[in-house]
Amino acid sequence: MNRAAWSPTARSWTFSGDRPTNCTSSYAGIAGPGATAKASERILSARYQLLPKENGATRLIPPAITGYVGARIEGAGVDYLIRLGQARALLAAAGYGPGHPLSLTYHCRLGELNRRIAVAVQAMWASIGVNTEIVTEEVAMHYNRLRTRDFQVADAGWQAPPDPEYYMYLLKTQSTEANYASFSDARFDQLTYDAEAVMDRTARYAAYARAEKIALDALPIVPLFFPVNRAIVQPYVKGYVENGLDVHPSRYIRLLPH
Repeated sequence: MNRAAWSPTARSWTFSGDRPTNCTSSYAGIAGPGATAKASERILSARYQLLPKENGATRLIPPAITGYVGARIEGAGVDYLIRLGQARALLAAAGYGPGHPLSLTYHCRLGELNRRIAVAVQAMWASIGVNTEIVTEEVAMHYNRLRTRDFQVADAGWQAPPDPEYYMYLLKTQSTEANYASFSDARFDQLTYDAEAVMDRTARYAAYARAEKIALDALPIVPLFFPVNRAIVQPYVKGYVENGLDVHPSRYIRLLPH
């Protein structure tokens, strides 16, 4: 039996907090995250051979976290063609168009999946007139580039225990190494601090959901997809429980006669 469970892992791409040298000041606020996110809703489709259940993400916190209901990215569920029109309008408002296209460099990690996603992103952005150069690098070099903020757009992945705290940490002002986009928002920071001081799970999750909404409105990082864990389990194997961490202690596993 083929089983799958959401993994507490997030894949996204992030925008540099510094303005690219070949773009205007509108890049980060208008022509960057907003326009390109609107154009990328379908990058995670069967066309690019992602595995079942690995659909495009509309939020920052993985669905593997039981009981958490967070915000969704603006326009989630809106017809794709409408989103393309909105993306083109954002680019035009920032001064970009056929005679003056937005050009940027997309850095991604080595790996077949990362490359497929990069090509998908490139194709989707091309549909709104954005020229994208893909640069693939070894993983350690790639993350060093992110830590030193030497990029315009780059992919990244994050895996953590199933709790919103570990994902909101990525965008806190004090998270200087992991906050690759150099995002800083006092309201966001305060909500995460408030959540950390609360024991009640419902109240904690509510505070994190408000913080997530602030981050999704600003889009310093754009969620791509959440991977899933997969295993082929024989019907006579009992006690195997799907879970986000993909942890299956042997003391709970038993085999029926077969």
